[in-house]
Amino acid sequence: MVAVLLFHLEMLPGSYVGVDVFFVISGFLISKIIYGNSLDRRFSVRRFYANRIRRIAPAFFVTTAVTAVGVYVFLLPAELERFAKSALWSLGLSPNVYLYITANYFAPAADEIPLLHYWSLGVEEHFYLVFPFFVIALVRLNVRFLAAATVALALVSLAACEWILSNDPTAALYLLPFRAFELLIGSILALPGVSFPRIPVVAATMTAVGVGAIVAASLLFDRTTRFPGISALVPTVGSALVVWGSDQCRTTASRILGAAAPLGRISYSLYLIHWPLIIFAKRLYPYADPIVFSGGVIAASVILAILSYRFVEQPFRRHPDFWSGRRLIWTTSATVALLAACCCIAFLYRGFPGRIDQTVAKILRTDGSLTHLRQGICFLNPDQSWAAIRPSTCLPGGGKEVILWGDSTAAHLYLGLREPFAKAGYSLGQLTASLCPPILNYDVSSRPKCRDFNTAALAEIERRKPALVLMVAIWNMGPDGFAKLKTTVARLRQAGIEALILAESPYYRAAVPRLLIERLRSGNVSVTSDADLSKSTRLGLPQLKSLFGPRVVSIANVMCPKGKCPMSLNGVAVHFDVLHLTPHGSRYFGRHLVPVILQRAKELQR
Repeated sequence: MVAVLLFHLEMLPGSYVGVDVFFVISGFLISKIIYGNSLDRRFSVRRFYANRIRRIAPAFFVTTAVTAVGVYVFLLPAELERFAKSALWSLGLSPNVYLYITANYFAPAADEIPLLHYWSLGVEEHFYLVFPFFVIALVRLNVRFLAAATVALALVSLAACEWILSNDPTAALYLLPFRAFELLIGSILALPGVSFPRIPVVAATMTAVGVGAIVAASLLFDRTTRFPGISALVPTVGSALVVWGSDQCRTTASRILGAAAPLGRISYSLYLIHWPLIIFAKRLYPYADPIVFSGGVIAASVILAILSYRFVEQPFRRHPDFWSGRRLIWTTSATVALLAACCCIAFLYRGFPGRIDQTVAKILRTDGSLTHLRQGICFLNPDQSWAAIRPSTCLPGGGKEVILWGDSTAAHLYLGLREPFAKAGYSLGQLTASLCPPILNYDVSSRPKCRDFNTAALAEIERRKPALVLMVAIWNMGPDGFAKLKTTVARLRQAGIEALILAESPYYRAAVPRLLIERLRSGNVSVTSDADLSKSTRLGLPQLKSLFGPRVVSIANVMCPKGKCPMSLNGVAVHFDVLHLTPHGSRYFGRHLVPVILQRAKELQR
């Protein structure tokens, strides 16, 4: 749990593996109960799920209700609407499914989704809706098949996860069939007959190796790691070694881990509470010192988790006889119904827009539609291949031709560039795909179709021989990517095609409409910013300039005079999220970019 908290505070890049550690431990502890009761023919489905409800539901209900109040107070109407939807799915034990079906590149940022962290609870509960019946069936069929079937199921899940990573990475992240192997690793450890080392030196070595694997994953993994799949075996097998090495043999390592037992007792409440608290704290203190902010959030999370454990979790655990049978069913059902009714009201009333003032309401009317990107037609979604491109629409041709090639930062420029280029005698084509930088033979782990898209795009460009190609992307890649970009540019030039690389699209720490509202509420009326720009704005610029020199055009230099980037014009936001331009912003900046692009192209021809 501590690892997940550090990840959400952006203190440890790979500590998201804390969830995977939790899956293994949960699989071990719960499967041990299921195996023991099933083999003794004492397993009761009613008792098992009643215990799950007493363990999970109280803190879940209280945290969800308190979070709903915080969302109403601190967040915007559209965010309250989305919260209501996600809460309804969470009450239906499927928050992970909701995140899967709503996930896309333009989905709300993580810090706009207060129940984002519930996805792991959904995966876990889906597992425990299925696994007990799997065990019962095998015990009744032939208990000797139990171990082999559990191992086989884990291997099938792992193989499925590795396969789906190349086709639908979001499914691999959120859906049970592709995460089940992590819980099943714990289940394998809990199998009857699995022996644990009783020799201290062996147990200590296994525990140390396991801890080392978890720490290594936390330090070396990051958001670009191909995950889960095979790479998830590092933290999960590490967790298994820790459990195996410390379960029945006391060692120095197990004593150190045992010292953290008090934190382990509050870990469930801590997990539920910490993420909404981070979101609300960011809204209240957007410019807080990162160290002070993190320290305050950690302290507040621990204090609230202790209170939740003491006054919410424990009463239900201490009185299992009282919270049982009809009383448990009616209490749970009534609470679910009440929370669901509140969510439906919030959704039907569209997040209660009457609670915000008119100035804020005007900012919220920012056009956040994606029609100007020509999404699904000339800007491909992650699940679309090159075949979805419509040449007659995306590459109209006629006279001198300029082609935009790249990711969404190319697509959002199309509307603004089209008319100025037309006035200069050029037609503008668009070949763009989500998160796909225009680089030949370059793989993007979260976008498996990028390589084929770029191969086809370059072939089409070479066939059409446009006067100019504008290559645009968020250039956050390693040495291999820059080397392949150099090869791609060289290939264009060999075909007699000139190329310019557009870099430094302004990238903000939060969605621009939200930043403008934060400023209004704090009394800051300025609509330009440099302080709110993310360091991601200048990703790759030094490497690009050293490789391509005058072929690099800095978008930020054009869009942000004297380093000050306009976030709104005439009261209308020019970006609808942290990066992408609105139609209003695209037209405004397009008028300024085209003269610079044409001048640079003219200079290169001399």
